[in-house]
Amino acid sequence: MTFAVLTRRGAIAGIAAALTASTTLAQAEDPPAVTLDKLLEATDVPDLWIGDPTAKVTIVEYASLTCTHCARFHEDVWPELRKRYVDTGKIRFVLREFPLDPLSLAAFMLARAAGADRREAYVDAFFRKQSEWAFNGRPLDTMPALTAQLGMKREEFDAVLKNEALLTSISQVRVRAQSQFGVNSTPTFFVGTERLVGARPIANFEAAIAAQG
Repeated sequence: MTFAVLTRRGAIAGIAAALTASTTLAQAEDPPAVTLDKLLEATDVPDLWIGDPTAKVTIVEYASLTCTHCARFHEDVWPELRKRYVDTGKIRFVLREFPLDPLSLAAFMLARAAGADRREAYVDAFFRKQSEWAFNGRPLDTMPALTAQLGMKREEFDAVLKNEALLTSISQVRVRAQSQFGVNSTPTFFVGTERLVGARPIANFEAAIAAQG
């Protein structure tokens, strides 16, 4: 089996070069001002979101599935944030891909391919079991085993990671985040238009939500 995302050097090298260039630009300048209309503008890559679509406040998170700070947020802060604000209809929460490496890109491809009703379960599993698949040196063994537990057959797994169109579309989410919104690290959150960088305690989110009026 060819692990396309990790071994097709030509495709990945081109994406990596583009992302490296845009990262350097974003870090060299102050983050641009972000408008809500631009942040929530529809693109060719549909957002992954949960909550009431008519909620007054939208939180956008840019995350990498191999980011330990992102995993900490989803383990320690996200359950309470969801209970208080998402499940009560006060906010809509959007997760956008900002893969820091080919392995995270592969995981996001698998989550996208699982379908709208299963994406959250895949993202949750990748974060909860991050140490088991992202840092053990054997992703070709552990990633198929993890997705099999979620119901994905091995032939589906292989096909997803050969999908160059999906690879490119997810990579473009990161490129847009860097070039238009000045995102250069994970996790980065926008509570409305207020930017929060890093794994923050829930009190920071409460204050930012309250500030949206």
